[in-house]
Amino acid sequence: MKLSIKKSVVFVLSLFFCLQSFCQYPPAQGPQPVIPGTGVKELPLFIVTNLLKIKMRDSIIPAINAAIRAQGPPVSITVSAVITQRKPTMAQTQYIDQPNSKYVTMPYKVDYKLNISGYPDRHVFQNLSIDISSKDWYANQGGMLTFSLNAEKPYLDGPSFAEQALNFFIGNRLTSLVDSKIRSYLPNAIRQALPVTLLDRRCNRLNVVVPSNDAPEYQNSYIQYQYKPVRNQGLTVLNTINVSVKSIRRLKARNYEANTILYDSSENINIEFFANNKLQTFDVQQIREDQVRNFPDNNMVVAKPASTGSLILLATITQSNFLRESRYVEFKVNKSFGNGTQKLIVQKTFISKPFQLPGGGMSKPQTIPVDAYEFTVQVTVHNQELGVSQ
Repeated sequence: MKLSIKKSVVFVLSLFFCLQSFCQYPPAQGPQPVIPGTGVKELPLFIVTNLLKIKMRDSIIPAINAAIRAQGPPVSITVSAVITQRKPTMAQTQYIDQPNSKYVTMPYKVDYKLNISGYPDRHVFQNLSIDISSKDWYANQGGMLTFSLNAEKPYLDGPSFAEQALNFFIGNRLTSLVDSKIRSYLPNAIRQALPVTLLDRRCNRLNVVVPSNDAPEYQNSYIQYQYKPVRNQGLTVLNTINVSVKSIRRLKARNYEANTILYDSSENINIEFFANNKLQTFDVQQIREDQVRNFPDNNMVVAKPASTGSLILLATITQSNFLRESRYVEFKVNKSFGNGTQKLIVQKTFISKPFQLPGGGMSKPQTIPVDAYEFTVQVTVHNQELGVSQ
């Protein structure tokens, strides 16, 4: 009994540790909001909504109806759509193995009405969004405003009351017939660019203005975007941070239940190391536990963040079998943006075996993280009195 309780505590703590540190994605550092003044451009979002409606009317719906006609179903099905706009917001990408960025997302709900000859209408719903981002916002010359249409897999609404009543009299065959036919014609999830023509799309700052939180006033929302040159028109010794990856040490990472090495006794690995949005890559061959490999001279120069910003170091290790693991550390101004020698530890994982709980039941397998690689990194912050906006 005592052993089971001890195991329970170990696995609960391990799972908590995974949720708190192993599975998180690094916070987005930009693009920052627009600064009032010169160079601010505005785009009313109803223009983007109208483009979506045109694309739905002229491309997506005709394609669905053409597919239905080509298949020649035993019942006549015609599809139309109603688009309902929801509140636009700022969001951020959620990558674990690369830097993240903020973007404006405009969510919609699409109601595909399926008119079926001889049967009650059915409805297919789809959640989609138009995402507006500043691609490569961190570059000295600024990024480019981009638009993408992203949609989830549609889902079929349940049968109406009239259809349920009709099913009672025809042996419950109607619903299965309609479901099978409709599902074969559902549009797949959409992932595509949305063509938006603007005279000047260069920007490194972006935000959304929502005048009212009440629907349908969302259509009066608009985005603001702006290109604001980096201070001193570039990076100098006064407004930069230098990051150099010095070495990697392979730690003793074990599946402590089986006392086996994670993953191989000798490993060939590829390393992607980010300092904010700057990247260095390394290949390490035949590294064993307790071995240290020094890297050749390297230097990533990043703009020093404003006092509200941070330096994020992110490492991803890819094994020869393409298994990838990532970890990041963040240094804010109260930690001098990491000035000095820093350590970053990347973990491996194993799946725990089920064990008997004190109450008599069995635990579920859990993903357990184990410290596996230790990077040594030298961070040099120039002019620590200065905070530079990106």
